[in-house]
Amino acid sequence: FESIDEDRKQQEVLRKLSETDLMTGIRNRGSGENLIRKSIAEGMCGMFCLMDADKFKLVNDRFGHAIGDKVIIALANSLTKTFRETDIVFRLGGDEFAVFSKGVVTEEIGKKILSRLFNNISDIDIPELLGQKIAVSIGATFYPSNQQDTFEALYQRADDGTYQSKKVTGNRVTFVIPDE
Repeated sequence: FESIDEDRKQQEVLRKLSETDLMTGIRNRGSGENLIRKSIAEGMCGMFCLMDADKFKLVNDRFGHAIGDKVIIALANSLTKTFRETDIVFRLGGDEFAVFSKGVVTEEIGKKILSRLFNNISDIDIPELLGQKIAVSIGATFYPSNQQDTFEALYQRADDGTYQSKKVTGNRVTFVIPDE
């Protein structure tokens, strides 16, 4: 029985490792996307956000990759501080992150949550950045927008919003609400 119990514990450790981004400790892309697909298949409504750090390549070029890693970890910490444990927070890769905030279905509530995220990001203090502030561009949308909505459509809308947000420097969110 001890052997079976140890095997189960080991399998759980391996499963957790396979679902976790090793640098940040939050979910990785595969597990995050799978959870969102499962949630929307079960009819869960929510806000989906894609985000990435503004001018992150310049941080790596100017301060080095070790400091860039600190920025990524600090952003992940800001996300976990802002969103609920029931929300799906994950790293897509590089300086890109995504969130599915369950039950958030209005732009008004979404803006309040993302304003809190922007405040948490503004509070990040990495001395090696010599006072340079971290900012993110966010694209946000809601699921479902219509009866035929898919994860791929959700992702594309949020990606379009991120692209629009990138046109302005500083913490910025663009909500993409499709015409019905």
